Amino acid sequence: MQVFKFGGASVKDAEAVINVAKVLKQVHKDSKLCVVISAMGKTTNALEELTNAFFYHTGNPSLILDGIKKFHFDICNQLFSSTTHPIYQDLENTFVELHWSIEDEPTHSYDFEYDQIISIGEVLSTKIVSAYLNSVNVNNTWIDARGLIQTDNTYRDAVVDFNLTESKAIMESIFLFSRIFPFSSVKINGMEVLFFKIKRQTKMHLKCI
Repeated sequence: MQVFKFGGASVKDAEAVINVAKVLKQVHKDSKLCVVISAMGKTTNALEELTNAFFYHTGNPSLILDGIKKFHFDICNQLFSSTTHPIYQDLENTFVELHWSIEDEPTHSYDFEYDQIISIGEVLSTKIVSAYLNSVNVNNTWIDARGLIQTDNTYRDAVVDFNLTESKAIMESIFLFSRIFPFSSVKINGMEVLFFKIKRQTKMHLKCI
């Protein structure tokens, strides 16, 4: 499996996202890929500004969030021919959750709030890129790595629990395979073992981390 990492500048606008698709099309047919996408352009900076406005009252959080929302939907408008594409509702739901999180006064430490808000940048970018790749026949499965990578609770400086993360990744892989391929199961020494009937095909997994 090959791993591709695209930084913020590589997905800073619609043209850059289209270029990512061109790059991946060249290798997608011959390789299994794992694609990692950073937040788009200066989104992380904007989310840091949002975090400070929310926690320290250094600005208007709603106005900052509106700017972040407009930036991402403007990119979508250039990538997709219709606003009825599911990505619009998907992003809207993500922004609603973010809006809810900044409606009331902070209830946790700054580091905790920072981690919750900043990570949304990668959620937005990977959802957009994943949807666009699927629309141009670069088939992929979007995976939210927040459910896979397990850490301690040292916010902003967390240590990864690699054993637990590996277990989560294995379970996620089994779940994905069960959705894509027909399978049967048997119990061996009390353990359920799944057997997948896999035809030759290439599938890309897009991770949000």
